Amino acid sequence: MGYDLKIVSGSANQTLSEDVCRYLDLKSCKSTKSQFADGECNVQVSENVRGSDAFIIQPLSGENGVNNSLMELLLMVDALKRASASRITAVIPYYAYARQDRKTKSRVPISAALVAKMLETSGVDHVLSVDLHAGQIQGFFSIPVDNISAKSFIFPVLLKNVTDLSTNLTIVSPDAGGAGRADSFLSFIHQEYKQFNAELAVMNKWKVGSSSTTVNCWNDWKAIALDGDENGKTEDHQNGNGHTIVENEVLSPWVMELVGNVKGRDCIIVDDLIDTAGTLCSAAKCLKEQGANRIFACVTHALMKGPALDRIENTKEMDLLVVTDTIKQTQKVIDCKKIAIVNVGELIGEAVRRIHNEESLVNHNFL
Repeated sequence: MGYDLKIVSGSANQTLSEDVCRYLDLKSCKSTKSQFADGECNVQVSENVRGSDAFIIQPLSGENGVNNSLMELLLMVDALKRASASRITAVIPYYAYARQDRKTKSRVPISAALVAKMLETSGVDHVLSVDLHAGQIQGFFSIPVDNISAKSFIFPVLLKNVTDLSTNLTIVSPDAGGAGRADSFLSFIHQEYKQFNAELAVMNKWKVGSSSTTVNCWNDWKAIALDGDENGKTEDHQNGNGHTIVENEVLSPWVMELVGNVKGRDCIIVDDLIDTAGTLCSAAKCLKEQGANRIFACVTHALMKGPALDRIENTKEMDLLVVTDTIKQTQKVIDCKKIAIVNVGELIGEAVRRIHNEESLVNHNFL
């Protein structure tokens, strides 16, 4: 490009921004972020950005919460627009509100679409994200959206930590909606690691007492929305059909059903995010009951809210969880021996470099 590359860091994950800058051999653009006494966000870009190609790195998470991170991002975009930046790219490693991508009942918003409209209205020209919850979120934008995958960084870290991973491997989606994501992970292994005899398995869950699998999927995220409560106590047993039933104190019991071959095989649960880890840990228990050998998990975004860390540490059926640093983690999560954290600064940095130079992102490291 004929104009300078500028990296502007939000406050949600400054460590990741520094890693991106280190890969690009750049210094982050000077800026200040603060809050007024009433909680209003206040931002200022402290150096000249006129005519520049600006990239704002801000996952929609962090110590100040999802909503503050979103508002800070919108204000930074507006500041750069008014400072005459030539192009503004919002680098959103974790795109919040993505789970609200459709109407699942009457009189509810499609929040993922609303966030997209807010970003466009603020002046964003381009969006870069990592492992969106659903690919169709790209369709909520009328501007270019690049959705890159972290699987080429996650799986090598799993192999480094598990040197004796069985060649008889099953990639597992913990719910039906994530089957496409697990299939993409499987295709990557078939293409890049031909020594593995990898297969696909899919799990599904539904409320006990229903003969249909199309009823609402009951999980902790909906429990909070319904009852405003989040306790991590569950009890597991099996019903007459051999399905694992997990009874939550907040919700009705639900069944996990497995479709695929896991008996005697190492399993990798693949998902885009962990919130309270209820689904992930229950899936691990179900796989073990169905005869799986060892169980690992590869997840991109680790929200790690409420009882998540305790559940992971206490789920003996799961051997290792690999996550990325798209979201800044607490020291307790970093110190957990069952969790390996993958740095994706190089992945995002290379994507930024290619976008700036108008190069293609069609590469196994990105898709």
